[in-house]
Amino acid sequence: MAVQVALLFILALVELCASGNPRTKHGYTYKATKNVVQFASETISGQVNQKLQALGLPNQSGREGDVIYNLTNIKIKKVSPPRSSISLVPEEKGIYFGLKDFDMSVDADWQGKYKKGWLQISSKGKVNASLSGISLVETASLDVDESGKPQAYSGGCSFSIGKVDLDFQGNNSIVTNLFRGPIEEKVREIMQRRICEEVVDVVNKNTERTLAGIALISGAASVFLGA
Repeated sequence: MAVQVALLFILALVELCASGNPRTKHGYTYKATKNVVQFASETISGQVNQKLQALGLPNQSGREGDVIYNLTNIKIKKVSPPRSSISLVPEEKGIYFGLKDFDMSVDADWQGKYKKGWLQISSKGKVNASLSGISLVETASLDVDESGKPQAYSGGCSFSIGKVDLDFQGNNSIVTNLFRGPIEEKVREIMQRRICEEVVDVVNKNTERTLAGIALISGAASVFLGA
């Protein structure tokens, strides 16, 4: 919830501000300063670790060719601090929010079966996935309704992973190499889908409740708004 408050608070401040110039709508006047973007980057970058580490990941299963596998007890163990960036997108009445060049570590239990003709191989154990070169980009739009309340909605989310390294603990490499490719692809798929689902949900479903609290902290907001 902390990162939701921070993100939507930032969306409201930044989008309702013209780039360095006052903007008036429904009787409200806003003016941006450099502190807005600086505060946004520092806040989100600092809190994203906690948000991602608490992210729930469902069990996975799949089949690719002669390989059948299951992944259970999937847990995010470590997230390195990302490099964040925020900028206005005037033509879309919104903002661009990016987290780039960060790494993650994911642990899981795995079980697999390889069957081709008379040959059948089964194995199971623990696997660690090291994800590097991760980038997350979200575009969000913000408007003001007739009552003057800010409204935010997601314009799209993209998530990419540069590299995935799998470490199968205590297993013969000849055997685990049979499962390496399919499990790597599944890790990429579930991380992209689950994280983007969370980001879009933050923007689309928590807006009204979170932005309603902005008026209660107008004193804090004045730090980031020009006179």
